This record gives sequence, structure tokens and C-alpha cells, in this order.
Amino acid sequence: MKQIKFMGSFVLAFLLAGSIFPAEFLLAQAPSVTVKVATDKASYALGESVVIKVSAVNTSSKDVTLNFPSSKQVDYVIDGKFRSSSDKVFAQALTSVVIGPNGTKEWSFTHTALQYELGAGTHTIVGEVVGYGDATTSVLIESRSPILGEKFVVAVHPLNGDSTRMFIVTITDPTVIQQARNCYAYGLLNPLDPRCGPHITGQIASGNGGFNTNWNWHLIPSTVKFAGIGMEICDGLPYEVERDGVNFGAGTFCPWYSYILALGDQYPSLSSQVVRQTTTQPTPTTPATLVGTYIKVEANTLNVRQDATLTASKVGSAQMGAILKKLGEKNGWAKVQLTSGQVGWVFEKYVRPSTGPTVLTSGQKVIVTAGVLNVRSGPGIHNKIMIKVKQNNVFEKVEEKNGWIKIILSDGQNGWVSGAFVK
Repeated sequence: MKQIKFMGSFVLAFLLAGSIFPAEFLLAQAPSVTVKVATDKASYALGESVVIKVSAVNTSSKDVTLNFPSSKQVDYVIDGKFRSSSDKVFAQALTSVVIGPNGTKEWSFTHTALQYELGAGTHTIVGEVVGYGDATTSVLIESRSPILGEKFVVAVHPLNGDSTRMFIVTITDPTVIQQARNCYAYGLLNPLDPRCGPHITGQIASGNGGFNTNWNWHLIPSTVKFAGIGMEICDGLPYEVERDGVNFGAGTFCPWYSYILALGDQYPSLSSQVVRQTTTQPTPTTPATLVGTYIKVEANTLNVRQDATLTASKVGSAQMGAILKKLGEKNGWAKVQLTSGQVGWVFEKYVRPSTGPTVLTSGQKVIVTAGVLNVRSGPGIHNKIMIKVKQNNVFEKVEEKNGWIKIILSDGQNGWVSGAFVK
């Protein structure tokens, strides 16, 4: 071991033969380098991504080489709480960067709300070039919607005049914004069941975000989208998210029965609203759900479990529209028998009474001519896709409507296919 004096300070260097970290890589070699940090603009809206730029400026008239002991060359910290590199793995190999005379090397990062959400107010950002210093700047997050964002009032069906079934989202993705507008238009044309098919989903954050009034939580705007399939764990009602906060649904809220009730950020007057509902959801005391009757699945995919609890093992699943025979009930769960004979439990919140499997047909059969054909829940491409069937599959034909054919699937469900792709 040898003591080396460098730039007025003492550094211990281990002079071991073949060392992978020569002493010169552990010493700051660029005293003429200045570190800077900046954002691409001074202020941002809530939920908007922040672009952070860390720079190393060579203030000398000669080339400067920056040496790093790993692939981690730069980092940034926000408010002393979030460090960009904390969840990353870096290669333990020597790396370097050469900066020309009076030149600049810039590293750029896009910080999103998914990494660490910035609430309204001023936030401190420290940018660091590893081993060569750091610099500090600040950024203002304003209580306003992102420039490209739009607000929508979301309701969970059936509304029934209940204000606790409504919440407000801000959407920033242009494609999702258009989906929301289309779903709102669909609801106006179908007031009895305004659900356009897919449901709203997004990641939960604390506070109302400046837009989800009446609640102390909101969905992070950049994560809001429409989904055709969701997990049971994230389905629920707004007041349940209020109760559990960011712990609800493993951090995600995906109400299966949600739809776009209004444009903008103003809750509509419930007294002037048409009550949009289909058949009332069953409860254990509803005669139509008595043991021995049939129930119909209303969820996209409903898990069938070994016992009447969410922690029980999954023994199967049933798709939307499936008709199941009810064998019993317990604590809001229904014991059912699948068409395969499998017995299990389903959450009654996602089923409704049914008269039983459809057995009447036209006496005709149809053969699929397309390679793969979507089977939908209704006659039209706006309806949900239930399953996909393959070429040469044969099905019983029930009826025909506007160029669409209603068929009976192998599990007893009814579905619709385009008449253009069957014969």
C-alpha cells in the first residue's frame, strides 16, 4: 500500500498487480469540469413528465476524460427522497467520456409520475456526475391540468342517484382521450346501459390531484386508460379507494362497471340524470338468485374459486355471458357449476339472474371461414370480444340481425359473429 499526494489531498491507492480499478480511476482527473442541472421548462402541470438534463462542461482548452468505475455515470435526486438509480443495476465495468475543449456532455432523463409523483409546489432537483460533483435546481408543479389533458366524470354502473359512485379523472394520452369521448357518446345513445365495453383503470395516488374533488385520492393521469380485462383485486367503488388509499387493489383502481358520465370536471346534478341501469344486481335475498336457478356472468372474466373467499385457490374461470347453475350461497358468494361439471364459488357482485342456457336454435349450422374470428357479446364491432374461434369451427345458429349471426358456443353461451366470415 502506498500513499499518493494528488491536488493537495492524500488518497490511498492499493497497488495490487492486475487490479481492475487502477488508482487513477479513483481520482478526480478533471478539475476543469463544471456540473450543471436543468429542466426543459420552469414549470409543469400535475402528472406531467419532467425532463431533467445533467451536464458536464469542460471549461478548459484541452480534451478532458471523465472516468467512472461502473456504467453509472450520472444520477439525480428529487427532494432528498427519490434517487433515480435506487432501483437500477449497473455493470461493474470501467467507463469513460471524453469532452472536447470548451465542450459539454449532456445526459437527459424523463421523470414520470410512475417513478415518484410530484405534487403541486416547488421541488428541488440535484443532478450528479459521479465523482465529479453535483448541481441543484428547482422546478414548479402547478395545480393545473396538463396542456394535452382532459377531464371526465366517471361513474360506476348502476349509478342510481348515488354520488359516491362517481369520481373525476384527467387523461393525458390523446388516444385514450378519444376513447373516453367515444364512450361518452355511446352512453348518450344507450342510457339504460351506458358502458361502452372496456372500463377505466389507472394507478392510485394520494390527494385529489387538483381535480378529483370529493375524494382524497386520484388516478395518476399518465396511467389512465381503458381495459377490457381487469383483476378482481382492483375492482371496486370510489369509497373503497377512499378507505384503503394507495393500498387498494395493489395500487390500481379498475372498476369493471365504470363508464364516462360527463365531460369536464363538474359532477352532473343527479336529480336531472336518467338512472342508467340494467337489471338490478342480485343479493342473497333476491328470489331470482335462489339455489337451483341460473345466473349469468357480467364480468369480462370471472374467477371461479375453491371457496367463498378471494384468497381461495382458483379452480377455473367463466367469460362474460356464461350461464352458470347456482348450487348455494355464502357471504355474498354463489356456489356454481360450470358446463364442464366443475364446482366452485364466484363473487355474486358480478353475476345477475338468468332464465338458463339458450337451447332454441334455427336448426341451421354455420362454419367459420376466417382464419381467426372474434365472437362478440352483441351484433356489432363496438361490443366486447368474448373469445376467438378458428377456421372450420361449426356452431348452431340462433338468429341473424343486421349482418351478424348469433351462435351457441360449446359452453352454452350465446355470442355474435360477422356473417361475412361464416357460411
